[in-house]
Amino acid sequence: MNILQRAEAYVSVLARERVGLSEARWETLKQFCIYILVGVANTGFGYLMYFLAIRAGLVPRVALVVSTSLGVAFNYFTTGRVVFRNKSWSPFLKYLLVQVAIYFGNVALLEWLIRIGLGPLAAQALCIPMVVLGGYLLLRFLVFRNVRA
Repeated sequence: MNILQRAEAYVSVLARERVGLSEARWETLKQFCIYILVGVANTGFGYLMYFLAIRAGLVPRVALVVSTSLGVAFNYFTTGRVVFRNKSWSPFLKYLLVQVAIYFGNVALLEWLIRIGLGPLAAQALCIPMVVLGGYLLLRFLVFRNVRA
């Protein structure tokens, strides 16, 4: 164990005890926080791919297909390996299906919020926390369920 790992372990124990969580709940909370940080990086990667595709002269629809396709593979790698410590490509199909389910869940919630009177920006802003939490739970319990938090 190197010095950084020892420091992280020490800080982790102190923080967990301060908050009063069991070790299992602390590990789940840590994993969720890493999921959020990785999600921010994934979003940045997807936008960068979109930006580069537009700068290369692609029309927005094609640029979106390119950036989404590259983003799904990148996101699988980062979310799977960094958040859920998965090194295999075997759950990739499940991952894709969960991403499709998350998308359609987001669309359904977004359309409902717009129908009840919210504007599209406010509606999507309200969707984000639910989509993030739902995405984490689906990935943790359906796609990467054999990995401990």
